[in-house]
Amino acid sequence: MRNKVVVLLFPLLLATGLVRAEPIQIVAIGTSATNCKGIPSDKNFPAILESLLKAEGIDATVKNAGVNGDKPHFIFQRMKNQDVTDKTQIVIFEPGPNDKNVTAAVEYTEKGLAWLQEKHIPTIYVSFTSIQSIEQARTSADKFGAIYYGFWTKDVPRVAGNFLPDGHMTERGCELWAKGMLPIVSGLIEKNKIKPH
Repeated sequence: MRNKVVVLLFPLLLATGLVRAEPIQIVAIGTSATNCKGIPSDKNFPAILESLLKAEGIDATVKNAGVNGDKPHFIFQRMKNQDVTDKTQIVIFEPGPNDKNVTAAVEYTEKGLAWLQEKHIPTIYVSFTSIQSIEQARTSADKFGAIYYGFWTKDVPRVAGNFLPDGHMTERGCELWAKGMLPIVSGLIEKNKIKPH
């Protein structure tokens, strides 16, 4: 009887705000591009995107699963074994340009996209032209039901102030990338009626 009371009361408590739902869980997984290498953690791409979503009234967290220097093979393993969980509701997948073996890079990029499709997790794919052309990357995204964002820097003009000398984005660049990603993420949330847990 006690368990029945708890089950019946939980939706009421949730509705009245006495029990708070967990935010929408978004994972941004990839390389130093996602991590915004050299930028403070509160100014990197995932952190800015999370702030922009909250400013639009969307209760979401964006986990930074970007690892400097990582390659698609290892990103795929991290995705399966630690970074993407049963609570993950959206994945932003940026497998990066670090594997100079293009065949292997594409193979594990597509393995990652296929795995996310099998898990029924809405996915946004971010590509690098050193690995796939825009057309090839769009084909990979379509093949596995992902949304194709485009090339990593498509919303970040190659002008002074947007990039560091090593080619990574500055704080301003990371902000522009997050702003470019925002309508895609918010549109995906609306289209799929994704709600906090």
